[in-house]
Amino acid sequence: GSTIKPIAVYGPAIEENVINLSTYIDNGPIKIGSWAPHNSNGRFSGPVPVQTAVAWSYNMPAIRTLQALTIDTSFEYVNERMHMKSIVDKQTKGGKEYSDKNLSSLALGGLTNGVTPLEMSAAYCCIANGGTYIEPMTYSKIYDRNGNVLIDKEQPESNRVFSEETAFLTRELLKGVVKSGTAAGSTIPGMETCGKTGTTDDNKDKWFIGFTPYYCTTVWVGYDSPRVISTGTNPAIKIWKDIMTDIHEDLPDESFDTPSGIIKAKVCGYIGKYA
Repeated sequence: GSTIKPIAVYGPAIEENVINLSTYIDNGPIKIGSWAPHNSNGRFSGPVPVQTAVAWSYNMPAIRTLQALTIDTSFEYVNERMHMKSIVDKQTKGGKEYSDKNLSSLALGGLTNGVTPLEMSAAYCCIANGGTYIEPMTYSKIYDRNGNVLIDKEQPESNRVFSEETAFLTRELLKGVVKSGTAAGSTIPGMETCGKTGTTDDNKDKWFIGFTPYYCTTVWVGYDSPRVISTGTNPAIKIWKDIMTDIHEDLPDESFDTPSGIIKAKVCGYIGKYA
């Protein structure tokens, strides 16, 4: 679902200078052959600020941004830089060939195999920690009964995905989601909070991924054999809020650092140009 948008579309588009935080993107209808995607609310509009597009998870701006970014560039970010190997170039199932190198998969999250919460957490950590991918690990060292180190994982693999400035700007977009967008009210008290919701077709999967300067948590809600989740709200948000509130309870208030390369300027709220 839409949790793919920050890592496959908006983050890479900022890094590649396709968009910036004052960009307006058309939220009007799209028709490519027989494919006519729509927004979750079923409505369209004219151009909207990118902050609004992300906060309310509009699909048309994500598709148009991906078109400008290019599918190949997006795929290279998620598959190579963020090491999301569940997202496939080509795969044959039952004699039929599938691929995630398309607008629907990379802009809207309609993936061949889906993704794991662990992969998504690792990808979102690239945004949280200033742009660096760090290999997820479940342990740092394993000892034998005599205290000898058998396996040492204190130095996981890492590589740069985004600049610090891109990570900062993408965080700015994701703050709108929890302040006034699809996960409004999900901020952790005293903590700068960022996040993104996701829902797949027919409400068969519900996601929420959010982070603070301390922790990143991914919550997926669904059934082993996919079927409709018949709740009016996204239960992943409440689970996430309960978990994150508990683990931040005794931590000092904290916010993210602003990189030295960030320049603030006033822009017109109607056209996104310098005021």
